[in-house]
This record gives sequence, structure tokens and C-alpha cells, in this order.
Amino acid sequence: MTATKFPCLLIFCYIFQFLSGFAQGKDDSARRTMTENQAITLLRSKSQGAHGDSFTAIGTVAPKSAQLAEKSLIEARTKHLDLFGNGILLDLMRSGGYVVLQSDSNSDKATELHLVARNAAGEFRVESTEVAGELSRSDAQALVKKSEEFSSAFSGTVGSRMDSLLRTFSGENISAPGTADERGYLGVPDALRRVSPGIDELVELKSLYAAVQLWPIRHASWISTYAANPYAAVGVAKGNLLRLEKDFFSTRGKGPNFIYDILDLDSVRTREEFQARVQWLKELNSFLDERDSAQMDSPAYKSNVSISTIAYQLGVTKEATGNVYFVMNTSGLIMGWTRTPGGDFLLRGLSVGE
Repeated sequence: MTATKFPCLLIFCYIFQFLSGFAQGKDDSARRTMTENQAITLLRSKSQGAHGDSFTAIGTVAPKSAQLAEKSLIEARTKHLDLFGNGILLDLMRSGGYVVLQSDSNSDKATELHLVARNAAGEFRVESTEVAGELSRSDAQALVKKSEEFSSAFSGTVGSRMDSLLRTFSGENISAPGTADERGYLGVPDALRRVSPGIDELVELKSLYAAVQLWPIRHASWISTYAANPYAAVGVAKGNLLRLEKDFFSTRGKGPNFIYDILDLDSVRTREEFQARVQWLKELNSFLDERDSAQMDSPAYKSNVSISTIAYQLGVTKEATGNVYFVMNTSGLIMGWTRTPGGDFLLRGLSVGE
């Protein structure tokens, strides 16, 4: 009789252990989960501003993968990398969290942007940056939303299709004048505009040029240490790009430094040189696209992209032509925006921060 009951008892023990582990997992998950009210209460308790400052959750970050976060952390430690924001992106990937905007209740001026999450131990974590310039709360919210829309679209757009993406978000700005210093990778020298066959050809060149320059920003999301330190991942991606460019040009009888000639837009003096530059950039982008498509469906890439689009710094600067609004997300991508009379934000420039 004892022998016949033992298997039943053993099965019961296994079930009990499984349910206990499941309950423990639920407890751990609940311990790491944060509500919007908890995030705002925490920030209000830490605020050094005037009494009555307003806190608005303008973004929710859904948890993605604790396993990928742990893998990123382990590799970062192995490579002796500093953690971005004291590990806030790892926490957001592991447990989710909120993007919270702080503003002055009297002036309605946006003052700080906060990322709030819980770490693996269930402790609250906050990473904050000041808002630059005189930016209203409503403008800050709209600006962050627009920038996240562009960032998400950018992450899924290969270089050869950048033209369509820029036309969607830039509107009339896509053909507006502006030097490279003023508009980052979307600016072009005056001489280049003078020899351009037309607006469509100029937009094509600008798009292809920007796509090559920004390739490391998008490619960095495939690198496993991204959540731990996205800037270090971008550095690795830059090295990968240099190797790919070397391979591309070597098969066409050009040396590894030929890429610098291609990216030197100031050297274009004739319409023939303009058209040749477009062709080189088009072929290079197609070459890079072939190496991108297979990786864009990977779970790691999608998880990293979900945290790469989060706004990290924002503000507004005044120029002779009007206000320029900017957002830098956690990948280091800087988006410059202008306002239409109707209040819409149009993309004006793209660059990369450190």
C-alpha cells in the first residue's frame, strides 16, 4: 500500500512546489510593479521645487524582458562599462515604469523630465534631467509625443527609405534652407543647393546622407549591452559601420577612406558630381540595408527599441528665425523641431549627442 501511495505523494509535492514558486514569482512581480500614483508620490516627496509643483505622467514604459536586462548587465560588467543613468534603462526593461514631466503650477513652465522605475530589489529609481529654456507643459507633452513617434518610425526604417520618413515628419521643412551646423545631418551647403537638379533630388541626397550618418544609432539596438549603456553600444555600432563601409568600397576599387570623400558635401561643385554622390550613397545604403533586415525581427532588437525611443532631455532655444525645440532620446538621437502657425511640430534637424 505504501508503495502505491508514494507516487501520488511525490506528484503532490511537485505540484505544491510549482504553485509555491508561481506564487513567489507573482509576489516578486507585484513587488517590482509600480503604479502611476506611486511614481508621482515619490517624485513629489523628492521635489526641491516650490510647493504645489505639478507632476504629469506623459509616458508609460511596459516591462519587456528581465532575462535580456540581466544579460545586458552581465556583459556590461564583464566589459567594465558604466551604467547609463545608474541602470535606469535596465530597470525599465525589467519592470517597466513611467516618464513624468514636472512643471511649475503657477507659470505652467516645464522644469524637469523624470524616468521612474523599480530595480530588481523592488526599490524605486529615478533619473532626472532639467528642461532647457521656456517650455510650457502642454508644448513639452506634445513635443515628447511627436519625438517618440518619429523615433519609433526611424527604428523600423532602413536607409533607402529614409526619404519617405523625412517627408512625413518634416513637411515644408524638408526643402527649407539651412547649413549643416543649423540642421545637423539634414543641413546642406549653399553650393550643393545651387547645383541640385531640383528639390526632389536634393531631398533624396539629404535623406541618403542622413541615413548613413545615423546608421549606428539604429544599429546599436542590436547590441546586447544596449540597455546597460546605449552610448557604448553606439560606439560599437560605429566600428561595425566602418568595417562594412570598408568592405563595400574595397569591392569597388576604392580605399577605406573613400567614405570621407563621399560624406564631404562641401566638395560637390557640379551637377555631375551631385548625381555621382547620390548614386554612391544610394548603393551604400542598399548594401547596408541587406544586413539590417534579418535582425529587425529579433526579440532583443524590439526590446531595446522600446527603451531607445524614450525622451531623456528636452527644451527650446531661440534663433533669429524663431524657436527651435529639441528632444534627445535615450539612444542619443537629437530631433530638432519647429512650430507651424497651427501649432504642429515639424522636424527640422537630426543630430547625435553624447
